[in-house]
Amino acid sequence: MDDPIRMDCPSGELFNPVLTMGTQAGFVLGPSGLSHIDKVKKFFFQNFAIDYYETMALYARIIIMFLIGLEMDFPYLKRNLRVASIIAGGSSFVCTIFAVAVTSFIYEQTEAHGSTVMMALTVAVILANTASPIVVRLAAELKFVSSDIGRLAVSSSLIGDVYAVFLFIIISRNKHKYDFFLWIMLGILYFLIVVAVIVLNMYVANWLNQRNRNQKYLKNIEFFGLLAIVIVAATTLETMGFSSIIACLIIGSMFPRGGEAARTLMIKLSYSLHNFILPIYFGYSGFRADVTFINSFHNFAIVFIVILSSIGGKITGTLPACVHLKIPLNEGVLLAFLMNLKGHVDLLTLTIGLENKVMSSNTFYNLMMAAVVIHSLIWGPLIAYIKKKLYP
Repeated sequence: MDDPIRMDCPSGELFNPVLTMGTQAGFVLGPSGLSHIDKVKKFFFQNFAIDYYETMALYARIIIMFLIGLEMDFPYLKRNLRVASIIAGGSSFVCTIFAVAVTSFIYEQTEAHGSTVMMALTVAVILANTASPIVVRLAAELKFVSSDIGRLAVSSSLIGDVYAVFLFIIISRNKHKYDFFLWIMLGILYFLIVVAVIVLNMYVANWLNQRNRNQKYLKNIEFFGLLAIVIVAATTLETMGFSSIIACLIIGSMFPRGGEAARTLMIKLSYSLHNFILPIYFGYSGFRADVTFINSFHNFAIVFIVILSSIGGKITGTLPACVHLKIPLNEGVLLAFLMNLKGHVDLLTLTIGLENKVMSSNTFYNLMMAAVVIHSLIWGPLIAYIKKKLYP
């Protein structure tokens, strides 16, 4: 590696616990905790609450994916596409094999009645997904996001995210029952909307940069105008029955770099995302998880097998790839651990799968949700500890 990992991470700042605390707060307030109290349950689970929570989660996903695209380091990704693809492909392939292997057991134990193939795809997303926003956040907290290994981890997680989103699109295809011809027409319209937004952003951003030539940042009204273009386009795609995740990622990655527009979006969205949106989103994830379903040995075994398969798949897929690429063992271990971070795509896949009746087992939904949230809770602090041990 060209750039060593920076060793300026203070021992007292190994991991920002905001995301973990958000998830724990969701656990406390959700069906696993205080919602067993009638007054708390009535307050948080009112008739309109589910739609409100889902709407907020949708806007959070739009901003998350747009910012990921905006933060993509294209020059680095272009130079290291082969390396990042091998790492992401190795971990995703092994996790997919593991998902196929354990699906039959999970299907029988949860008494599911939906499609076995769709359940296998859902489990594959849960095991293979790497949450690139969380990788970026954790790498920044541990002070190595700008190093070569940090940028490689972010690039690999982005490719892994794209793979998980591809599987998610297959799963969510039946969100609206369209015939094949209408589906093709809507797909073309989807493409045209994304292209139109990219072109519109180019003209609007250049105009705003010229208009604010003597200023460092855009005005708030101009910032919200740019963000409104993305949100309106994304909600339009969602209404059509398509996921807006890939669209937001592409729109963000094609946004004009340089100038006041990109600088303002990066700073304001990064602050909002890392300090408000992600903690609230993870809090919502913990809020939905019901660990009381882990009330038997079989259910505990399912959660344990899912977590173990995810860890094993990521490690056995990433380390051989790193050996093949002649990446040092300590950096390979750190990459394998970073690829274990979970996030929004797996949680969204579970929700869409249940809504579309891909699987009719509520037990499966709750056990998988608990597995993802528990997995998210343990890996941030664990990676911080490993980072300290490998690079004291």
